[in-house]
Amino acid sequence: MPSELDGEAQGEQLIPGTVLCTVTDEDDLAMPTIRNVVVRADESAGFKARDHVTELTLRKAP
Repeated sequence: MPSELDGEAQGEQLIPGTVLCTVTDEDDLAMPTIRNVVVRADESAGFKARDHVTELTLRKAP
């Protein structure tokens, strides 16, 4: 997955079940899992916004 996604690519790539991984400032592993995506459209303004419902797993470094 690229480091940046435009609006349409977000809708294609960031779907329920996607797991993202990052290392925290304390060198722990943080893994947010996307559980649901709620799309909110504002037709008058011409844009969509996505709310990602996530679950976070944190694994402490040894």
